[in-house]
Amino acid sequence: MRRPIAIAVLASLALSASVLAAQAQGMGPGTARAQQQARDAKNRPPKADEDAYKNALKSVPAPQKVDPWGNMRSDTKTGR
Repeated sequence: MRRPIAIAVLASLALSASVLAAQAQGMGPGTARAQQQARDAKNRPPKADEDAYKNALKSVPAPQKVDPWGNMRSDTKTGR
């Protein structure tokens, strides 16, 4: 009878120790949300940078179509 109780007590102590260790390392449920928000803010570029990038793209001229083999083709259809 003592053995199952002792096993249960030891298991609960081990579980509580691991939960406390995880919270001490900053892995508790409250900090996970804060860490995710910090990562999102870090990966998101500032608004001023986005506006400057979009304005710079407007000043880039549109590419022109170029046919590098255009002078190799003949105007007449000789069959070759």
